[in-house]
Amino acid sequence: MADTKLSGLTELAATPADNDESYIRDVSEAAAAESKRITIVNLLGSAILKSLLTTRGDIIYRNATVPARLAKGTSGHVLTMGANDPAWSAPLSLTVAETQVFSGASPSPSAWTDLDLSGTIGSNPALVLLKCYNASGTTAAFGFRINGDTEPDFIYDHPLSCRMTTLKFAYAFAIADSSGIVEWYFDQSGQASTTIDVVAYIK
Repeated sequence: MADTKLSGLTELAATPADNDESYIRDVSEAAAAESKRITIVNLLGSAILKSLLTTRGDIIYRNATVPARLAKGTSGHVLTMGANDPAWSAPLSLTVAETQVFSGASPSPSAWTDLDLSGTIGSNPALVLLKCYNASGTTAAFGFRINGDTEPDFIYDHPLSCRMTTLKFAYAFAIADSSGIVEWYFDQSGQASTTIDVVAYIK
């Protein structure tokens, strides 16, 4: 069979069958030399078919065994990685809450105590901005730490703490655990005049 350029082919004589063969040779070889043979079924088995994608925005990824379709996500969602496969997820967002989560002295915050924020932020991890207020106006310090942490020095000179004097209020960041809980501590008397508000949170 004489060499023919693809651009010179106009019409197939018959519908290709799975066992039909295509020959490939190096240009330096003689025209009759056969370097490789490829069957139609080989080509189909190794190709990613166009029909795998059905909608504009679809993405191809490899699942456990073969190429697979990931359908387009919701507008504004971002591509994240699961344990094995990619998925679309809602991005982190800032919510302004201005919600009081503690008032008074019960439970007593004079020792490390759970502060349940789940009613405001949900039962999930979150970075939370808290407003600490003490009406007595005494010098005081609030400390916050991740639930279950045993680090003792969270009260003074720590990023997750705040000090107040006659201003009566201060702000601090806290990191909630998967249940929406943080631990907090108040080192001054006058807890009955204390309030804690969730100002905003990111999750």
